[in-house]
Amino acid sequence: MSPVLITGFGPFLGFTANPSEMLAKDSGRDHVVLEVSYEAVDRFFARVDPNSFQTLLMLGLHGVTTDMRLELLAHNWIGSTPDVVGEAPKGPVQDGPLILSGTLWQRLSLERLLGSEPICLGYHPGSYLCNYIYYRALCLFPDKRVGFLHVPEARALPLGRQSEALDALLKVIE
Repeated sequence: MSPVLITGFGPFLGFTANPSEMLAKDSGRDHVVLEVSYEAVDRFFARVDPNSFQTLLMLGLHGVTTDMRLELLAHNWIGSTPDVVGEAPKGPVQDGPLILSGTLWQRLSLERLLGSEPICLGYHPGSYLCNYIYYRALCLFPDKRVGFLHVPEARALPLGRQSEALDALLKVIE
């Protein structure tokens, strides 16, 4: 069993490069890069073996932040923005509570990391694929450590610095 499985997303909307993809690939951990589509996320969950990891860390691009954001909550809502294949299933993610708390961050001591790295806390992972994958993962893997990390564009925070911060975070996680 791998301790950590990392997911990232490919390009979408006007973003031709997605730093979450590059960070997942360069993490040195087991990783999967997903197309930015609801169907791709659903296929991932249908085939992933929950016995193959202890921690699921999902990464996604946040187009306006300048820091990496540890998202504490997932919301049971999908907005109206179409994915890369044109699907926009607006409404609840699935039957369940309106909000779920991530199960990774609450079990970690993050004070030193938050003070030394370009990382902050976030409380809303949006209403697009980042939130969708996070909410679904929390429902599917209640006994696993599940967390979501939003990352900024490389022009807002250089990719090398993001990689260093992710390494520091992974040391705390593992």
